[in-house]
Amino acid sequence: MLSAEHKRLVESYIASRTWVQDADMVLRKKDDSDWAESALYDTVWEQPAIGWELIREISRSANSSEILEELANGPLHQLLVEHPEVLSNIETDARSEASVRALLRSLWEEQPLPQEIRARVLRASEPEH
Repeated sequence: MLSAEHKRLVESYIASRTWVQDADMVLRKKDDSDWAESALYDTVWEQPAIGWELIREISRSANSSEILEELANGPLHQLLVEHPEVLSNIETDARSEASVRALLRSLWEEQPLPQEIRARVLRASEPEH
């Protein structure tokens, strides 16, 4: 279960990537602060298991493919490269959560990953793996 601070991070990460139209019909980000992205990267580096929990929660709550792509090719990619031991948890979650599989499918093919990790990610992204 996420702490109140972690829930705030999830909400702020999504808000900083969500465009809304204001009263003047101008498109603006719902939240223009980047603190959540920095905090997410810090968590991925320092506490990879919690980093994965946050990434998973963002993927559950995100309502756009753009957010999933940014999440997959930023924080998730960093997590896979720096802490491949978390991949077992990711695979487990992918078996039961369509949002995790969608996140894994959002990882760009050109993202550099070790071949074994890429193969596991591809398998986990499939509905029946």
